[in-house]
Amino acid sequence: MANPLVPHGTLNRLLTSVSIVQFPFLNVTNGYFGTKIGRLSFEGDGSDYIPALTASVPSPRPYQVVTLLMYLLKSQTLSQLWENQRQQSTTIGDFVVTTDSPVLGPFYIMNGIFQNVSDIELDGSSNDYPVMLKGTYPINQSLFNF
Repeated sequence: MANPLVPHGTLNRLLTSVSIVQFPFLNVTNGYFGTKIGRLSFEGDGSDYIPALTASVPSPRPYQVVTLLMYLLKSQTLSQLWENQRQQSTTIGDFVVTTDSPVLGPFYIMNGIFQNVSDIELDGSSNDYPVMLKGTYPINQSLFNF
């Protein structure tokens, strides 16, 4: 029987940050997030399972598309810097997402874009400026070791 008293660790939301490699003035640290902070979503499967005549064949994918939704404080100047970037160019290049876990390493996302801004509440009930980024997350790196 497994030991039920294994320590589960601690999540520290203050560790969460987003670093934009080409545009460091857009970097987001804990003081710029709203109450929701953010969400990282992976799209599609990491591998396909392709039927053949007598069995199925695995076909690992070399990447997944990732969407990052982060909630910035619209009362901070950083939100306007992001809006300026959206007006100038939505191509932002590589970015790094550090999570709230001290043991889960950062996610390095390639070829990032500033995809959209979600709904902004204008009635004084929310301070969120929801920024949505999208990019490519490399997986199955063993595929490249022929």
